[in-house]
Amino acid sequence: MNTEEIRQKIRSEIERQKSFQKDRNIHDITSFVHDLNLGLFPEPEVPKNAPLTPNNFLSLFDEDFINIAYLAILNREPKEEELKFYLDKLRQGKVDRIEILGRLRYSREGKRQNVPFINLRSKYYLRKVLHIPFIGIWFKLIIHIISLPKSLALIHTHEAHALWRFRMMEKKQFQNIEAIYWSLQEDLETIKMSIQKIEKQLENKK
Repeated sequence: MNTEEIRQKIRSEIERQKSFQKDRNIHDITSFVHDLNLGLFPEPEVPKNAPLTPNNFLSLFDEDFINIAYLAILNREPKEEELKFYLDKLRQGKVDRIEILGRLRYSREGKRQNVPFINLRSKYYLRKVLHIPFIGIWFKLIIHIISLPKSLALIHTHEAHALWRFRMMEKKQFQNIEAIYWSLQEDLETIKMSIQKIEKQLENKK
């Protein structure tokens, strides 16, 4: 799914959600976020009324992530200045995606929407602690040490997934080339038969 298709789906979902704003079903939003998952972090089927989790958004990046986070949590697209603000913060590494989700969910507007969200509060407030001078540095160091095995496992998972996708693409390209080759062979045989037929017709005329 390319960026334009994602944006179009966002717009369509916003209009659909507006039509039944008073009777909002979180399952629709959760399923929508899952539908946009790009496959890097596949998750099981979403049960009805299931709350959102940070994992729903891990396959989304940059502008696409911010657009869909706003849609899922605040039920609207970000304003131009909001999109620019978070894009700049995200691209400069000043905040990560968990912190953006937390800011949206626990903002005044987010509290009014009250979208069910699990495993976010603790992660979000931990990141706020990491911004405290001096204390945050030590917390970061401890967290990096503790999460190192998990980070290495995640890197290995990404490597294996990337290798698998590369091999699948390579296999598909080979199959396409093979199909083209045999198609050309059939065309050549057809041309040969046509030439032989013409030659016979010319011989008969003599």
